[in-house]
Amino acid sequence: MLTNHNGHNDRYNCVVKKCILIFTVIELLISSCISESHIFNEWSELNLKNQPKEIIEISSFSKTDLFSVPDSIFIFWLNEPFKETFTYRSISFDSSGFILKEDFYSPQFDSMNHDQFGRQIRENKTINDSLVIITFNEYMPEAYTKRVYLLNKDNYIIKKIVGPPMFSVDSIIRDNKNRILKVYSRGNGIDDYYESVTEYVVNEFGDPIREIKSGKTIEMSFNETYYWSDTLYNSYIYDPSGNWILKTISNCQNNFNTVVERKISY
Repeated sequence: MLTNHNGHNDRYNCVVKKCILIFTVIELLISSCISESHIFNEWSELNLKNQPKEIIEISSFSKTDLFSVPDSIFIFWLNEPFKETFTYRSISFDSSGFILKEDFYSPQFDSMNHDQFGRQIRENKTINDSLVIITFNEYMPEAYTKRVYLLNKDNYIIKKIVGPPMFSVDSIIRDNKNRILKVYSRGNGIDDYYESVTEYVVNEFGDPIREIKSGKTIEMSFNETYYWSDTLYNSYIYDPSGNWILKTISNCQNNFNTVVERKISY
């Protein structure tokens, strides 16, 4: 009896092709899942897309906000240089999306917060389902700040703890799409303690367009408690990457009291 080698080879080649196809599909599915999975970094915490290298933010408030303050304060601010209404923030990122360097200027401090204490050093540590970031200056390592992020199964923040010397704790409530719905906050300053809750309405870019805040502040030095509430409305202008480059913040829908401009380098 003659063996049909051609038929055998055809079946063998067919099986091999099917195996290759199956493995290719599996590989594509795995790579797709990996590419779509969320990886926590400080880009994601700041809701930044397209992996920017540097961000410069300049914030200013409108002097029309001063109409409701006492005349003495109103006159004082009108006579101040225009730059006194500005704050400046510069952030640079590494290739993994974590902050390499951050500078901040406010007229209250009258200088940039770098150089005099040496370069800023940041250490990142992963512990189980949390990430710890420790920041300090090389000449003052004892004056460190620690941030602890507790992450959910999708690697989104559900709790953030910052300290010392002052402490704050944010507990974050998310929906089934991991969008932030509500944040419970508490913390302490030098001589006060606060508790607050903030509810968010976000737009299609994931940025909050309305923030409803309420809480209390306890002045421990004077043994007094202040209750407060506020609603803020945010509007944005975006660049082609989906990152906002202009943000206005108002406590009503018709007037703004703070403007934040961004310059983003990719």
